[in-house]
Amino acid sequence: MRILRIIFLLALGLASADAGLARAPGRADGSGPVLPPENFRHYIETFNRNDAELYPQTIPNSAAWDYLSANMPLFECPDPDIERTYYFRWWTFRKHIRQTPDGFVVTEFLPPVPWSGKHNGISCPAGHHFYEAAGCATRASWTTTGATGSAKEAVRASTASGRRMPSTRSFW
Repeated sequence: MRILRIIFLLALGLASADAGLARAPGRADGSGPVLPPENFRHYIETFNRNDAELYPQTIPNSAAWDYLSANMPLFECPDPDIERTYYFRWWTFRKHIRQTPDGFVVTEFLPPVPWSGKHNGISCPAGHHFYEAAGCATRASWTTTGATGSAKEAVRASTASGRRMPSTRSFW
């Protein structure tokens, strides 16, 4: 049963971003988001409380809620394990966004590892990082670092036009 939940979460992350379900535009009357962000704050506060934060990055735990409430797609479901896991994935993902003198990278490991490249970057998981970030409101400001060729141009074009990133990435 646990494996099915994990598979569901992975599918939900990819499907919601590709289907445009990741970020609701708000209520029809323009009165704000469909789901109130404050309903999910307790997840982030609990994760922060239980984390020693040995390797703070660009978005430390103290700024996690401000960043996530403004950037992550909100999600609600009747299964508390799935809902908690969804928010944990976003909480963990933002820990890996690192600003460097050369731009932003999304790291695979928080502590420095000897097999990484510049700024602790590893190119192998780039496709996974782009998919993970598909629903993030500010993704284009940091996902262009390290992207090459048409993928980099696609990010720039989607940002300039206000559209989401394309669901296919040519570098993966």
